[in-house]
Amino acid sequence: MENALMEFCEAYFKRNKEVVWRTLGDDCILLHLESGIYYTLNEEGRMLWEALDGKNKLAEIQAKIMEQYEVDAGTMQKDLIEIMEDLIKEDLVKYDKNSFLEPKMS
Repeated sequence: MENALMEFCEAYFKRNKEVVWRTLGDDCILLHLESGIYYTLNEEGRMLWEALDGKNKLAEIQAKIMEQYEVDAGTMQKDLIEIMEDLIKEDLVKYDKNSFLEPKMS
């Protein structure tokens, strides 16, 4: 379990291209174009969603969010993993052990 958790935290995540989104106040509204299902994220969820650009590991995103909120690392990691599992299950995000950055042409 510990290895799986560490592997998850070291993975890169990006938003699914089939999801359109807009901020609404402090919240974020998502629409999965294939399923037609809407989702709402609160302010903390919006911060996470905006950070899912495929360039940062989940652990790096966690550190950035922790700069904004007073919460212990264990609680934050547990909550973050639960949210990410839900986002994956709903096909809202993709993840990989490698960055999603486009290879540079020389």
